Amino acid sequence: MKKFNDLLVRVLKEGELFPDRTGVGRIKIFGVTERFDLKSGFPLVNTRYVPYKSMIRELKWFIQGRNDLAGLRPEGNDTAKTIWDQWSPTEESVKSFVDRNIKPIYEQSIDNETALNEELSKVQSDLSKKFVGKIGRLYGSAWRNVPLGYPYTAMQLAIIPKVSLEDIPSDKLAIYKADYEEIKQEILSTIRESFHGQTDEQLDTVRQSFFKEYVHSRYNQTIDQLGIVMHSLKHKPFSSRHVISNWIPEFIPFETLSPEDNVILGKGSLAACHCTVQFLVRERNNVKYLSCLMFQRSCDLPVGVPFNISQYSLLTYLIAHVLGYVADEFVWVGGDVHIYQNQVELVKEQIERIAYPPPQITINPNLVDLFQFHENDVTINNYEYHPAINYPVAK
Repeated sequence: MKKFNDLLVRVLKEGELFPDRTGVGRIKIFGVTERFDLKSGFPLVNTRYVPYKSMIRELKWFIQGRNDLAGLRPEGNDTAKTIWDQWSPTEESVKSFVDRNIKPIYEQSIDNETALNEELSKVQSDLSKKFVGKIGRLYGSAWRNVPLGYPYTAMQLAIIPKVSLEDIPSDKLAIYKADYEEIKQEILSTIRESFHGQTDEQLDTVRQSFFKEYVHSRYNQTIDQLGIVMHSLKHKPFSSRHVISNWIPEFIPFETLSPEDNVILGKGSLAACHCTVQFLVRERNNVKYLSCLMFQRSCDLPVGVPFNISQYSLLTYLIAHVLGYVADEFVWVGGDVHIYQNQVELVKEQIERIAYPPPQITINPNLVDLFQFHENDVTINNYEYHPAINYPVAK
């Protein structure tokens, strides 16, 4: 990854010093494009060690649409720390939120101190159960569960195009089937009463129709951007609409509040750094090639960008694999590309290192469904790297 080191050099050489949200200060340039040929190797930075297993686990976490830290920790290690812990509410931060924001309101109407403390304790308990160990509405929510501005009416549901059961993401379909089983007997009873006199074959057709309508209604209660893109890549590969947006205005946190407070208020702990993803399919000699472009608005170059480049490259490999395409190219577009002032000396150490050839990637040939992806489905081969550099992370 010589081009990554070259970019570090460019920022130090051409960058200007700017103040920033964290108070540390950034040396930055604006507007960068880097292209990586996925056919020649996996773009994993090797002038410092990148903990690629954590990167793979985080990608799985996004694909699953999760925002809980428990889903990000290694299996069997419930106490492992993740990079996201520092932006997630704790019991202490929830108590602080209640004391600063809820208590003054309750004090206006509850005079009895014992009653006041009991009510505040209930509020704190409810908020803790809902938000402790979560990062709020960020990447997983944006990929898989964007809320509708308003729910579809029955008429709209009858008109909008239906996705076949085979194209509903398998993880969601499993949930719908389990939930349907709980109401199945009531529905069957209604069918028997409403379609009295029909043959078993006719009733079975009605039952299947009811289930399909149930799934159609459930799936369209939120917007599954990743599910939609997988469907379009499969059925309309040459479309220009293979886009996922992580920049959901409703999710953007208030910049004057802490990450923890923003989560409790229903926002993301941070504003999405990698904002927009677009895929492109080319066909050459009857073979389809998949490319990905990712725009990143805020780019912590030494710390976050190596993760982001490899992560979206891996996503491209995975999607190409399950669709029977060939991973072609990853295009990274950086907006605010920066090095924090407290990272400069370590960056100077990294740019003196000579880059190794890129590693190769192997994907489990039995993986046929993106939504059943597990980190063990990926193997990174021949990853040669220099020692880790413990860069500070600006909060």
